[in-house]
This record gives sequence, C-alpha cells and structure tokens, in this order.
Amino acid sequence: MIVVKIYATGCKSCSLTAELVALVADELRVDIEIQTITDLRAIINAGIINTPCLMIDDIVLKSGAVPSVQLIREHLSMYVPIH
Repeated sequence: MIVVKIYATGCKSCSLTAELVALVADELRVDIEIQTITDLRAIINAGIINTPCLMIDDIVLKSGAVPSVQLIREHLSMYVPIH
C-alpha cells in the first residue's frame, strides 16, 4: 500500500487534490492510503509552506496548487500491479 499525504487547510483546492488522487488511484487500481494532514503545527513541522501539498513516498510532488491528473497518474503508475 502506497501512503499518500495531503497537507491541507480545508480549502476547495485541498479537497479537490484528495478527490483527484483517489480517482486516479482507482483508475489505475493502485492500493493507496490517503492521509490528510490538517494540523497547522504538523504542516509547519513538515516544512510545508503552501497548501495543498501532495506527497507520495515522502516526496513533494506539488505544493501550493491542485496537481494535474497527468502528474498524479505519472507518479502513481509506478505502483500499478503487474498481472
């Protein structure tokens, strides 16, 4: 299972980020766990300056704006199970 962290302050962009990640993961059939971090102290301690911030495998993919579906797909496609 892939851990996806979304650092969020509760705005529409933060919610949309989580929805897009879930949608793409479902499309690719990738098993993920979405952790939404909303605690301001935790966001600051993680070194996040802008939200939403999408992090997969502890690598920041996008911060300060909603990531594109293409960006999410590119990174999650590495975890597509081989049948």
